[in-house]
Amino acid sequence: MSVHVRPLVASDLQAALPLFAGYQRFYEVERPDDERNLAFFGRFVAPSAHGLLLGAWDDSGALVGFACLYWTFSSVQAAHIVLMNDLFVVEAARGAGAGRALIEASVTVARDRGAHHLEWLTATDNAVAQRLYDRTGAVRSAWYGYEILVAGDEDRASGGVPLRLLREHIERFNQGVRTGDYRPMLELFTEHAELAFEGVPVGPFTGRDAIATAYRERPPDDTIEVFEPVLRGGEVVTRYAWSRDEGVPTGEMRLTADGDWIARLVVTFDQASGQPPSVTPS
Repeated sequence: MSVHVRPLVASDLQAALPLFAGYQRFYEVERPDDERNLAFFGRFVAPSAHGLLLGAWDDSGALVGFACLYWTFSSVQAAHIVLMNDLFVVEAARGAGAGRALIEASVTVARDRGAHHLEWLTATDNAVAQRLYDRTGAVRSAWYGYEILVAGDEDRASGGVPLRLLREHIERFNQGVRTGDYRPMLELFTEHAELAFEGVPVGPFTGRDAIATAYRERPPDDTIEVFEPVLRGGEVVTRYAWSRDEGVPTGEMRLTADGDWIARLVVTFDQASGQPPSVTPS
């Protein structure tokens, strides 16, 4: 079987959903959520400030594997690195070179970015994967991984829900920019939510239907990234930037939650930031 590796584009995501779910089931996720996976993995569709999603296709044109790369850092090396956070090949295609091709493509991506190294982790009992990794020239480390679950019932009291809502909103907004489908993003708003803008002569829009109409009639044309959101007086507040501006802040976002939903979202524009790519930036 010949294998072709390239970055996934937005139109590939639907075909990739069974692979995302298969990967998650391998790690004992009982009920993978396709909608959540679309929003999450969509953030890595190029161009992305977060990473890159690579796919492997067989000679029949079927998607048989993927690797999800994160742009991150090493404090030890004081350098940029690339983390291959996820690597998965469908069972029927294993042993035919797709996994190795994805690793080699990931190495090339890391090298082209000027990263110090590519690294990844695997479960200690995943012997099949380890046999492949040991043949790639990678050096096995001896680190232990630890996790503390911080999401759960207590996150409402700690402010975790508004922060999570903001992250989810940004993921779904960016996915909407790429696909033109803002329905997953709109589902996060309450029926009577308000979307307001400061610094541009647009809105406000009150009610989920009015917000949907605004996005349908004047959709945004660029994705956004946010910087260190904080809780302030019951709101989540963050600076944000258009991706095309390469990290130069455009304004501020202020999100108010009602339970698990967005009740109010205010988006401001700095005077010096100039005209936004769209009148409906978020």
